[in-house]
Amino acid sequence: MIPIMKIAIIHDSLVEFGGAERVLLALLELFPDAHVYTGYADKEFVKAFFPNLDTSRVFSSWADGTIIAKHGSLFQCLSPLVWRSFNLEQYDVVISATSYLAANMVVVRHPVHVQYIQSLPKNLYGLDPAFWLQKVFPYGPLVSYLFRRSVLSTPYIITNSKHTRQVLYEKTGVRSTAIYPPVDIPRLLPKRGKPRYYLCVSRIDSAKGLEVAVEACTRLALPLKIVGKTNEPKYEQHLRSIAGPSVEFLGLLTDEEIYELYKSAIAFIFTAKNEDFGIAPVEAMAHGVPVIAYYGGGLKESIIPDKTGIFYYEHNSYALVKILRVFQVEKFHPEQLYKHARLFDRQKFKTQINTIVHQAVVRRKV
Repeated sequence: MIPIMKIAIIHDSLVEFGGAERVLLALLELFPDAHVYTGYADKEFVKAFFPNLDTSRVFSSWADGTIIAKHGSLFQCLSPLVWRSFNLEQYDVVISATSYLAANMVVVRHPVHVQYIQSLPKNLYGLDPAFWLQKVFPYGPLVSYLFRRSVLSTPYIITNSKHTRQVLYEKTGVRSTAIYPPVDIPRLLPKRGKPRYYLCVSRIDSAKGLEVAVEACTRLALPLKIVGKTNEPKYEQHLRSIAGPSVEFLGLLTDEEIYELYKSAIAFIFTAKNEDFGIAPVEAMAHGVPVIAYYGGGLKESIIPDKTGIFYYEHNSYALVKILRVFQVEKFHPEQLYKHARLFDRQKFKTQINTIVHQAVVRRKV
């Protein structure tokens, strides 16, 4: 561990729980006294999902509670002003763990600044569709320029996969170190039950492509359970409208409830087209569940074809149907899946992050 110092962690927002929040949990385990700065936060959410994080150590920006916090497009447009409003000079180390809201754009002069880039703001770089405000007011070039300048402000740049590392280099010319995000791996391989259904665990938004799984399982009348909540009610309504009786929406569940679902899952279906890493599929492997995923993004690094999962190569339900028709869960060995998942254990993440922070602090003192 590094010597006792004042540490600040910058996090995009604290209103929903996903892969980025699992990263924050691991960082808080590593640096339990750290202060957390965020664009906007829901205090009840913080209490529920971060019980060891006293809300007195959580600092929201001036945008919290305003219309800006309710519209990602508006927040992103004003993000340089939002993040620059924080004064972080009293800290020794600042760790920005960021994705589409670009929390790395905080101004850091004296402290060591380590950036953990979990995703570029994809809509600014043509990797995702443009946000609505971009179409009205083309703020993309300015914000992407400031994002790149912020990335260049420190040599300590980390990405969450080789895929993200490559995308960052292609779009900004900046080199980085890939450190996979933390995955909760059971101490022992959980006992498997009789496989009875397919499973999706995902935030329900259009970027995840869940309609592919819903359409495929509906067409084949295969049982599919979908776990997750949405910030896009219209998208969830669309999914429900195309879902047949074999598709079940379970809403947001606890980790323990999800672990129980893994026991009887035939396979974990992951439909995102351009995922930066994908923690949930690796978590499924850790419970002995093979993964069926679209061949894209960071999944190409975590899935070994025919050993830990299988890919489909066209992002549509027809391609997935072809896989589901011939998929045989018996060909996959839970012990092999579990062993592979351990390569992504959360302790490895914490050790690697701690090493980089320690080295950065030592270099600053020399």
